[in-house]
This record gives sequence, C-alpha cells and structure tokens, in this order.
Amino acid sequence: MTTTPNTDMTRIILTILSLIIGINSTAYSQLPKSVKSPDGKTTLTISKANDTTLTFSVSRLQKTYIDSASVFISFGDSPHNAISPIYLTNTKLTSRRDTMRSAVWERAIQPDHYNELSITFRDGKNSNILKIRMYNEGFATGIEISNPDKQNVTDYHTTYHWTNPGIFHIFDHSTEKGYNTIMGKDYVTALSPMLTVSITDTLIAFTHEAANYEFFSRAKTSTNNFSVTISQYGLYQIGNYSTPWHYVVFADNPNDFIEGKYIVRSLTLKPNAKYNWVKPGKVFRHPANKDSDFATAEIKKSIDFAALMKFQYVLLDNGWYGMGYNNEFDQYSDPMQTVPPLDLPETIKYAKQKGIGILLYFNKTAFSDNSSDSVLTYYSKMGVKG
Repeated sequence: MTTTPNTDMTRIILTILSLIIGINSTAYSQLPKSVKSPDGKTTLTISKANDTTLTFSVSRLQKTYIDSASVFISFGDSPHNAISPIYLTNTKLTSRRDTMRSAVWERAIQPDHYNELSITFRDGKNSNILKIRMYNEGFATGIEISNPDKQNVTDYHTTYHWTNPGIFHIFDHSTEKGYNTIMGKDYVTALSPMLTVSITDTLIAFTHEAANYEFFSRAKTSTNNFSVTISQYGLYQIGNYSTPWHYVVFADNPNDFIEGKYIVRSLTLKPNAKYNWVKPGKVFRHPANKDSDFATAEIKKSIDFAALMKFQYVLLDNGWYGMGYNNEFDQYSDPMQTVPPLDLPETIKYAKQKGIGILLYFNKTAFSDNSSDSVLTYYSKMGVKG
C-alpha cells in the first residue's frame, strides 16, 4: 500500500491529538470529584459539562445552593476559556490549619483554616492555576497566571447559578443609598458586593472580590434568572500575577456571618505583611451640616471632646473641601482646597498636641480628575492620619 504525504500528515496529526486527549483525560480522571470545608459541612463538587467547560456545584449541610458554577478567563484575541478540561494537566490538594494575628481586628487571633485544590491548565505558553479554597464559612476561587507574552486578560468572571430562589441585595454605587433589593430572576448590574437572602430557609450569602492588587477596576456583579456573575474589566498586561479572588461567605444567622469575615483576611493578607504602623482606635465624627461648621474653632471643640473621652481620632466628613457641603458630587469640587473657614495645618497641629489624629473623608468624585496618589500624599505630608 502506498501512502501519500497528505495521508502521513493526517496520521501524525491524529496521533498527536490522541496523545493530547489521552493526557488530558488522565489528568481529569485524577481530579478529585469534590472538596470539602475543614468541618465537612460545605462541599464543592466538580463536574465536566463538556470538553470545554469545567463546572462545579456547592452544597451546605447536604443541601445544594449553587447547582452550576464556572470560572472563565481569556487572553488576547482568543475568545476561548483557558480554564477548560482540554488544557488540564495537573492537580494538587493541600490543607492549611493556622492562625492570623492583628492588633486592628475585632479579635487579635483568627483562624486561617482551609482545604485548597490547585488545578493546572496549560494553554500555549500560558500556565493558569485555578485555586479553589474551601473554608468552614464559604469558598473562594482565583487564578495564578504565568503569562510570558504579557497578553491582555480580555475577560475574567465567575458565575454562580442559585438553585434556591432568593432575594438579592445589590449595592447602589451611583449614590450613597446603600443596597437595593431585587428578586433573583431580575437582570441588574452593579458594583460588588452582593448579599443574598434565601426565602426558603435561613441562609445568608455574601459575594465579593478580594486581593485586587493588579487589576484596574473593582468587580462588577450582574444577576439574571438566579445567576450571579462577578467580573473584572480594564485589565493590565502583566507577565506573572494572580487574579482577584471571587468568594462566597455562607451563614445561617448574622453572628456567623460576621465570623466569616476572616475569609477575606485570609485571601487578602500577603505573607509576612506588617501592620504595626496602623493605630486602632475610636473615632468622633465632627458634627457639621454647613460650611461654617468646619471653622477651625468649631473643629477644635470636637478635638477637645475626643481627647476628654479618650478617643484617638476626629473625622471631618462631607463639606470640608472644595465647594463645601452638599457639593461633594460636583466634579469641580477641588479636593486639594479646604473651605475658607478651615485652617487644616493649624487644626492638625492642635489635634497632635491633644493626642488626636485627624481623618478626612473624600467622595469618589474627588478622584475623577485628580490622581489619588497625589491627593493622599499631599495630605499625608500635612500630617493627616487617614
């Protein structure tokens, strides 16, 4: 039998594809089918929806709350998901049983307990390690990226589909009105975070991002037909870095919900980070509802009161800079200029003599036409404490 070059090439390609599929099938077969929290109450179950999608579900106390979830990331001009079974090459399961310490938390010592599954995906030159962390009060996913060509991350998001119809509370970022309540089937987009309250039992869930060191923007959350998607936009070209973590905290009552705060600290704290420069304390908010209330003499009264009560800080809230009270959202309100009645250096000097630190409030509009670094450096050099 005589073979043609085209036939030989076809056989070579098929052999290579068979090898690739065999390698990925072996790696997938070695992937743990589930990962549990240290206390065993929360279980994340992994499934392969097809050759291009790796999905998982999450149950708590044997009740499924998220029946389908996935992590998506794409680079450059490629629309495909780099977190895909076809690129899966290795898995590793580890556990951590440690503690975190800080003088500025509600409790000086907090747990750092989790089980972590690391799944390596190789896509061309890129190596992407999806990390799944299971905590007693929730779970988190994030990606460590080796990106030698420094391709743009064009899309990074995590989607959770809730089986238990609930009420979503989305943060209203346009003003300071707090949270808006919507039904789980509604379509809404807003800045993170988001709070979910079950309507069939007592579950409370909180969805947010953590450790956003490299990404340009805050995460955005959207809802549609009981699906919640948390996304990042406006991303840099970076060679080796980690994405922000996307995490969910579960609780059956408000007390447990507060206890679950340690998760974001576990995700955010860098190894061996030092926070001894932070001085914890109580803050007195200077009362004001018009520009004249920010006169230096008036603020000194608040400083005297704070010192008498053994507080550590006085906060100057909306109205102390730019165009003054009720103009904080005006884009022309200059954050580098105090209102006329206020002599800020004199105020800081007086506060220091009394053992009080001055804290300043800025609205986000203050940074729309100004570098946050330049504003913060300017006031830091003046002696402002935060």
